[in-house]
Amino acid sequence: MMPRKGYTTIALPNVLIEQVNDLIKNKKNGYVSKPEFIKEAIRDKIRILKQDNSFFVKNTLRGLTKKDPC
Repeated sequence: MMPRKGYTTIALPNVLIEQVNDLIKNKKNGYVSKPEFIKEAIRDKIRILKQDNSFFVKNTLRGLTKKDPC
């Protein structure tokens, strides 16, 4: 089966899918489907990495512009 236009298919280890399924079964977590959970998890990870990289770059550049007495 081909993925719909604008999407791609990925393979994930069964152990991860089982963990996602367990989280989805618990309706208190607020997820109704695997794709919903996985898309949100990826978005969260991208946001965190961008924030971390932005913080690192800003602090590195700030350090390069300081007058180092050494």
